[in-house]
Amino acid sequence: ALSPLGKNRFEDLLKDATGKGFLEVAVRRDRRYVKVSDEFYKVFERNAPSDIGKKIIRTLVNYYASKGYLVIPGAPTNGPDAIVIPVIGATFDCENAFAAEVEALKGDKHHIVHTLTKESSEALKKVVLWIPLEKVTTVYEVLKNTTIDDVEWSVVATDGEAVEVFEDLAEMEEYIAKAKHEHKLMDEFTIEPKSNQTNEMLKGLIQGV
Repeated sequence: ALSPLGKNRFEDLLKDATGKGFLEVAVRRDRRYVKVSDEFYKVFERNAPSDIGKKIIRTLVNYYASKGYLVIPGAPTNGPDAIVIPVIGATFDCENAFAAEVEALKGDKHHIVHTLTKESSEALKKVVLWIPLEKVTTVYEVLKNTTIDDVEWSVVATDGEAVEVFEDLAEMEEYIAKAKHEHKLMDEFTIEPKSNQTNEMLKGLIQGV
């Protein structure tokens, strides 16, 4: 189902987000410039509270927003870490909304399976598992040796700048072989978000409006 946004609704959302301290708006030469504040990210970070989790979820939000998706936080108790909704013109494509989950620390079979099969994600199109880049091999081994029925999934690995998207096990296996050859998987996991990433957020939220 497509949910229309409309100019008036967009203005209401922008006003609400600004009032809550999520956005900072400046007007220059009849154009509005919007910057996302740290308060906005903190709403997502409560769903991935470890240091690594916070860094991954910031990358997640920036990544999808810069590609024109609406990204909203899930319920902190039993919801997905984030819900991602495609935006087509001035409408939300809710039928193709999907869950984005951060798997930052544990990486064991039980936890990965639980994350991919949350009841709260059943109504969504798929589950995208976001992981640290150095955990690609660990997650690959779990998924390779685990049967997960009725769940469409993909994996995204990041070090905070590079983002590797894997739609299936074959793509993960190919990456692992190449990365081992180049010794990439041994790199220390560090993330320093680029300052211009926050400015990319609004592009995704208002694209086509």
